[in-house]
Formats: sequence, structure tokens, C-alpha cells
Amino acid sequence: MTRKEILTKMSTMPAIMADSDVAAFVDHELEALAVKEQKTKDRAAAKAKDVRELASKCLDVLSNYEGQYIPIETIVSEINEPGVTNGRVASRLGVLVKNGKVAKAEKTFAFEDGTKRRVSGYKIV
Repeated sequence: MTRKEILTKMSTMPAIMADSDVAAFVDHELEALAVKEQKTKDRAAAKAKDVRELASKCLDVLSNYEGQYIPIETIVSEINEPGVTNGRVASRLGVLVKNGKVAKAEKTFAFEDGTKRRVSGYKIV
């Protein structure tokens, strides 16, 4: 039984609600739980929006390189926003690969520091 269920049940009991202090406490706690629940929903909606926007930005970058495989580092540098990391981009690209919007392959890429490495590359299907 959750705290909300207990408080709701208490608010329907006339014997408990007869005491004004207890009634005020129960009402206050129910209101606080409602506020907390709404904040949680708002945070989840904001996070989902950020995730959708990052996926869209990844697709935009990949569309600039039509038909070419691009490493994650290039995508991150093209997006060039604070908070956009290789891990977050890799996570979004993984979802896009599962959805069939992006293809993934192991390729050898030359990087700016002059090294060549075999890493995952992505392109729009």
C-alpha cells in the first residue's frame, strides 16, 4: 500500500478526520504528494523532449553526409552543444539503428590528430 493510498483511506474515515490537526495533516500530505507527482511528470516530459531533440540533431548531421559512414566523434563535434557527449549520442544512435532509420558498420576513420582507428560509423538508411 502506498503512502498516497493510506492517506486517501485515512481521509475517508470520519473518526480520524474528526480531529482538525489530523485532518489538516492528511490534507497537507495529499497536496504535497500531488505537487511531487506533477513535478516528476514535468521532469520526465522535459527529458523525453531533450532525447527527441538530440535524436533529431543526430539525423540532421547524418543527412549532411548522405551515404557516408560518420563516427560518433564527428557527430558530437558538429552538434557542438554543452551536455552532448559521445555516450548520449551513441545511445540515441543505438535507438535509431534499432528503429531502422540509421545503419551502423565498423569502419576505419582518420582523425584530426593524425591517427587511424577502427570505430563504429553511422549513416542514414
